[in-house]
Parts: sequence; C-alpha cells; structure tokens
Amino acid sequence: MNSCFEEIPNELILYIFCTYFDGIQLYKNFFELNSRFNTLIKSINNIHLRLEYQDNDKSLDLFSSKAISLYIADPTIIQIVNLLKIGKTIEHISIIWSNPYLINEMSARSFHELIFSANSSENLRSCRFYLPKSHCLYLEPKQCILPLLHSIYVQISIPSVDCRRTIRLCPNLVRLEIEIIDNIDNQEERITVVSHCQHANIRRFHIYNLLSLDVFDILMGYLPNLANLYISMRLSSHPMDVFEQLSSIIHRIDHLKQFHFRFTTDFWNLDYFQRMPSRSKKILSPIPLIPNDEQNVTDLIRQSQSVFSSSNQNDIQALCEQLIDILIISSSTDPPNTSLRKCVVKGFSYLQTNQYDNVVNQCTKRLEVFFKRQGKQHRIEYISMLNYLIENFPFGLVCVFNIKDTISNQLISIGEEIWSDIQLTNVPHHRFNLFQQLQYYLKVVVFLLPKFHDELESDGIISRIIHEMLNDENRVTLEIRLTCSLVWHLLKENEQLSPDEKVDKMKKVTCVTMSRLALYFGLIKTTIINQYLDTNFFVRLLEEVLAFKTRDATIMVGISKALETYSEALNSSWHNLHIASLENIIDKLLAFAWDHFSFNVETVRHCSTNIYSNTFKISMNHNDLRQSIIDSQLTLLKQLPWQKDGCSLAYHTLLEYVSVSDILKWNLKLAESCLMAMNDRGLASEASYLYCVLCHKHREEEKSTEIWKQTWLKPVVDALDTSTPLHRSLIAEYILPKILKGHPEYLQDLKEITVNPRTLIVCTRIGRTLGLCPNLFSSCPFIEHDLIRQGITSEDEQICLDCLFILCENPKTTEYLSKIEFELIKYFLQMNVDNGSTSFRNQVLSLLKKHFIRVKDSWLFCARQKLKKKDQDFDDLTERYRNYLNWLINWSCSNLYLEGSYSQRHLSILILHWLIHLHGNQGVETICRKLFSLFSVLFL
Repeated sequence: MNSCFEEIPNELILYIFCTYFDGIQLYKNFFELNSRFNTLIKSINNIHLRLEYQDNDKSLDLFSSKAISLYIADPTIIQIVNLLKIGKTIEHISIIWSNPYLINEMSARSFHELIFSANSSENLRSCRFYLPKSHCLYLEPKQCILPLLHSIYVQISIPSVDCRRTIRLCPNLVRLEIEIIDNIDNQEERITVVSHCQHANIRRFHIYNLLSLDVFDILMGYLPNLANLYISMRLSSHPMDVFEQLSSIIHRIDHLKQFHFRFTTDFWNLDYFQRMPSRSKKILSPIPLIPNDEQNVTDLIRQSQSVFSSSNQNDIQALCEQLIDILIISSSTDPPNTSLRKCVVKGFSYLQTNQYDNVVNQCTKRLEVFFKRQGKQHRIEYISMLNYLIENFPFGLVCVFNIKDTISNQLISIGEEIWSDIQLTNVPHHRFNLFQQLQYYLKVVVFLLPKFHDELESDGIISRIIHEMLNDENRVTLEIRLTCSLVWHLLKENEQLSPDEKVDKMKKVTCVTMSRLALYFGLIKTTIINQYLDTNFFVRLLEEVLAFKTRDATIMVGISKALETYSEALNSSWHNLHIASLENIIDKLLAFAWDHFSFNVETVRHCSTNIYSNTFKISMNHNDLRQSIIDSQLTLLKQLPWQKDGCSLAYHTLLEYVSVSDILKWNLKLAESCLMAMNDRGLASEASYLYCVLCHKHREEEKSTEIWKQTWLKPVVDALDTSTPLHRSLIAEYILPKILKGHPEYLQDLKEITVNPRTLIVCTRIGRTLGLCPNLFSSCPFIEHDLIRQGITSEDEQICLDCLFILCENPKTTEYLSKIEFELIKYFLQMNVDNGSTSFRNQVLSLLKKHFIRVKDSWLFCARQKLKKKDQDFDDLTERYRNYLNWLINWSCSNLYLEGSYSQRHLSILILHWLIHLHGNQGVETICRKLFSLFSVLFL
C-alpha cells in the first residue's frame, strides 16, 4: 500500500519536524505549503535555529518566542537587531565568521553588546562566539548578570583583562574555554593583578595558544577551585624554563584532579632528553613527557632498538623512564590507550633480558610515584596499570613485588571507595560502571592475594568488604559474587581449612542463595583443581550444587558455571574415584547437560555444551564405562531428531570415539534426515556441516568406494535431480562446496552418478568456483559444450546464470579463452538480451565484468610471454580476441536503437561502459563513427 507524506498522523509529522529539521529548514521547506503544516509548525516549542544565509531573517519573526538555540554564520547588522526579538528565550547561542578577513566590524560589536547587555537573555546557559584574529573582545556592558550561563568559549587578545570582565558577569560559570589571539598590534600586555577577582564555581578551564606562563599564573589566581585543566601552547625557546615554571604553578592548584598539557616545539628531541642533567629530570617528573602525536611515538620506538642494543647504561635508563611515562599516560584515559601500550611493549621488546636487573629499580621508582597519587579519579588508572603490569609487561611482576606495600594500601583504599559508592548510588548507569570497576578490581585482588597475604589482610578491610558483598541480597550481581567467592577462599583464614571445613563454614557465612552458590563455585575453582580429593567429597559437592536447581534464570547461570568448573576439575581427579560413584556423577552431569541444551539463557546453553564435552571425555578415558556411555547416548540419539538442541553436539562428540558405521547402525536415517533438513535455510548450515563431517570420516573408514558413494553422494545427486528449487539451491550453496573442497576427486564421482544436465551444470559451477575445472573445453572436457548451449536456453534463470558463470568464472584469470567459450558467450547474449528481470541483468553484468578482466589479463600475459619468446600463439590469440571484441561492440551498438527494449539498451550500454573502462574507447569510437556515417546517409 502506497502512502504520501500528507497521510501521516500529526504526531508523527511533529516528531519528524522536531527531530530532523531546524527552524530555518522548516520555514523554507514546509511553511505556507498548506494550512495543516502551518498549524503544526506554529505549535512547535523549543525550536533550534541555524542562520547561514541572509535570506533566512523572516523565520525569526515566526519563531521569535520559541527559539532556545541559535547558530549564526556571518551575521549582518539587521540580523543582530532581529535577535533582540528572541533574546529573552534563547538558551544556547553560537556565532562564527567564515572569513576572518571579511568581517562586519559593526556586526561583531553589536553581537557582543547584545549578549552582555541589559537586553540579553536571562535564560542563557551556554555561549560560544568566535572572533577573527584581527579583532578582540571589548566588553563594556551595562550592569547585567547572567545567572544561568554555565559554559563559554571565546577568543580574546588580552587574556587577563578580558577573562576578568567575562567571569565577573557570569557568577555560576562552570566551564570556560579561551583561545588567545596573537594580536600583532598588542604584543605586550600590561600585567595587572586583581586579588578580589576570583570565581569559585569554575571547575573546567581550557586555554589554547598560550603564549606566556606569566599570564597563565595570573589566570590561575582567578580560579581557586579548578579541577580540570587543559593547556595548549608552543614553546618558542628553551623548554626547561617553561617546564620548571609550569610545574611550580600546577603544584599550587589545590583541587586539581586532571591536567592535560599539549605542547609543540622544534627544540625537543630524544637525544636532548637523554643528555639532560638529573636536576632537570626531577623538575619534569611531576609532568610525564611523551611525544604528542603518533609519528613521534613511532620515531621513539624506532630509536629504542638502537639505544637498547648499545652499552650506554645512562641512555638505556633514560629511555626506560620515558617508556614508563608513556605507559603511565596510557593508563590515564578511560578506556586505556591500547595503542600506546603496544608501543611500550614493542619498545621494551628490544631490551635484552640480562638488562632487566639494571633498569628495574629505576622503573619501579617511576611506578611508585604513580601509585602514590591520591583520589578517586585515579582508581581506574591503578587497576588498569596493575592488570597490565601483571599480564603483559616484561618485568612488571617484579616491579609490583618491589612496591607491594604501596600497592596493597592503594588496593585496600580503592576497594572501600568502590563498595561505598555502590551502596550510596541508585542511578543504574552509575552503578553499572561501578560494578565494572569492582569486577576489574577483584580480578587483580584474586591474583595478588596469595602473594600479598600479610599486606592485604593486615587490617581485615578486604575480608569485611567481601563479607558485606556476599550478604548483600539485591545490589550485587552474580558475576561479582562469583569473583568475591574466589577472594573469600583465598583469604588466609580460609585457605588453611580442609575442603569439608570450608563447606561447613560456607553455610554459615551467608544466607543469600546466590552467594552460597557462588561460594561453591569458588571452592571448586580454588580447591579441587589443586588437590586430589576423596570420592565422598566429590559426590557431596555435586549433590549440594544440584540442590540449588530452580526456575530462576540467574541461579541457573550460577549452577551451570559451577558445574562447568566441576567437570573441568573432574578431568584431573577422576582416577581417584570409585567406579560406581564416578558413573553416578557422569550420569548426573550428562542429564543436566541434556536438560539445559535448550535453556532460554545463552550462558546456560554454552556451559551445558562444555559440561557434556568434558564429561563425555572422562567416560571415554575410563575403559569400564566407555561402552555403556556410548550405548546410552546412541540409544538416546536414536529416539530424538538430530535437529533437537544438543543432538548435533552429541554426534560431533561421539565421532571422536566412535566410527560412522557404528553410528549409522543405530540410526540408519541420519544421513537422509540431515539432507532433508536442507529445505530450511535456518538449519542448512548446521545440517550441511554434520553431513559433510560424517561423509569425510566415513570415506576414511569405508574400504568400498561404491558403498560410500551410495551412502553419501547418491542422495545429494538425487536431491539435485528431483527436489524443489530451494532445496537444490541450499544443497549447492552449503553441501557441495564442503564436500568438493576437501576431496576434489569427488567431482568426477558426481559426474558418473548423474546424467541430468541441470545437475551436471550445477556441479560444474561449484567445481569452477573452487578451481577444480581448468581448461574447461580441452581435449577431455569435463562438460560438453552442447550441454552448456542447452542450459543457456533453459527456462530456469538460475541454470542460465550457472552456464554463464561456468564460462566467465575462473580463479586463474591469465588462462587463455578458447574460441568455443567466445561462441557460447555470444550465444548467451543473443538468447537472453531481452530478459526483463533486473536481478538477472545485474548478475549477468557482474559475471561479464569478470569475463572482461580475464580477457585483458590473459592477453597481457600472452604479450609478456611473447616478449620472453616463450609463446608462439600471440598472433592467433590477438586476432581471436580482436574479432570477439569487435563483434561485441557492434552487437552492443546495434541494440541501442530507439525501438529496442529497455533491457536491450540497458545491457548494451553497461557492456560498452565496462569495455571502455577496461580496454579503452578506441574500438567504440570507431564503431560510433561508422554508425553516424550510416545514419547520415540514410537520413539524407
């Protein structure tokens, strides 16, 4: 059913207007089209305006009382005056001049008087105005205070004066961004300190193009509560004085939490850094110095190879310190900068192992400074850095052990902070982020706790936090409980207990079901893998875990994870168990897996798969249980269709230990059922995989080739001969390529089984795709060209396309084309040029493109062979190709007459397009001239 825009309900039209159009676009495109649109547009409140052309002024009259956001490019005086109409409602305003050299000076002055004047908006919340470098901001407002303004971006030329004037008018300003204009008329600024001019609310300050740290020092006096600072400046002189002065200023900012410093200079390089005296390096230590672009980092890593291969210990230590600084910077972002970390690892990869002891102390000192920093804002950096040092850094674990006291204190504080924040927040998004931090934190604690028992458990804080988490009923997620359970079992007081004592104590620790289940998971993870336990304990543990079974999905996830770990542990401990108990355990695990293969939670299904595989592997390694488990599983599979959840996995698992012949004895219709499932595209991939695995393995087992052909190839050929188009298509798409790719010789077997032309064409197409049919029409052709000619005229479009595919597709594009191939392609074009199907023509053009590429590549290959005097057929080949291309151009041009069908003209034009694109336009131009001359004679 076709609909027009006017038939859409008013609510949907309003949603489209408000979401995808601003006020100017609505006015130009929809206003005054009809009364309905006019009414809808006038009913919109809180509209955004974007004025980029001078002819948009009329929209201000329409939206004068409803605009809350305004963007103006290159404003005129008239537009500035019109802004007075909407000044009381505007909340966000931004202005920009596209050309700083063609600016209306009166407009600039008028705009700023409008913003900072008594006529300005009392509701203004953010203001972003850009001034060209030839102008400065002269704010001489009346006594007007903007109480709601919280964010300003401004370009100024006199930082200390203009900054004071700006912040004095905005008492609630939170974010201030200043870009300093290098005004050549005012190179020197008179420094004036105004002690009473301080702004207590500004937390974020960005300053760009900073020229002097003296001015910056004055500005910092205006912002006593600054928390986030960004500086961008160019160092035009010796950098040491700049860094020393900057370091002293930064350390005087009491509330600073985050500092970004970007500098550019032509003076700085690695060699100079390596020659710096130790006093200068101490000055730079509070501010880690790294190259500020990827190219400099790449150059640094390239230099590290030569530095680390030298014997100069000072150079090696200096470079190690700089790489550690890069590592610290990479951990200061959320998420961590992985590219910088990879550069650090690559740089340290050039350091020889025998040099580790010489640099580890210096690297440890740099890391200790990093880990001693205080504040919540650093806790993600600590955890990220610890995890990286433990897992990826060459001597990171040594560094961690050297500063274990510092790290232990920080870990205890971080754990308290995160858990306290989780308890205090009710915002889902914040709580989700905190849980991510907590999970990351607990994983680090699990690794370090066995090594830092005394340091981490000195005051019992971690033990208390873990106990509180396990007893929390609602807030803590299952994943957190599982990791908490690992920490609980690794605590020194619990680690010394026997497994039975741990089980008894676990029941007293918490009454929360999920936490109790998590403790069983932790017990299995930390105890059974490391100890060989008796039979009774294994049986008891399994029964107590299964006793938690319920319909609750979360609890079932915990049970499945615990049993998955249990089955993994059983692999290393089953030798010590009594056979009767082991058989009982295996039966229960297999039953749990079968019951939950179709569970509605992906995690449970995945764990059930692993439980089944691990358990079956254990039973196959036990001679007394092997055959009974195989028989029980085959009996069960015989009663179930293979499509049922878990059956395919069971067959694949059985194939590792049982022959295909034995499986087929139990289930004679397995191959047939897999093939019949190919009628459903949703099952085709899984069915084809199982069918081909059985086929290939049976070929290795079966000595009689005829029996194997009748079992596996004959059903495929019969389906291709007689089945529905969808079934044939899916078999050709999924099964045939998998069979032929592993065993190319099967292609000849398929040809011997069938005489159906359609099946032969399909098999040839698949073989052609896999490169199994080179020299298609040689002295012993795989398929007769008369059969291809017959398929070209078939009523089935897919068979026609398969024939063209056979002719055009060839993985080896330099293979010469024979005269028969050219004749068959000509025949195809003549017989199918009038086909009106768009999809058919598109597929034809796609195949012809490959054909034209092969024509070009094969001729160029022949020409190269001719130059090497290795090919004597160059002249014959060139003549054959030339005749074919001439015919193709003539045929395409002849189909361009007006009386021809659209499909003829469309196909011919695109053929000419590809010919010109790949082979040039010389032949086409020649034909066109001849046709033009012929038409001229006819019409004259």
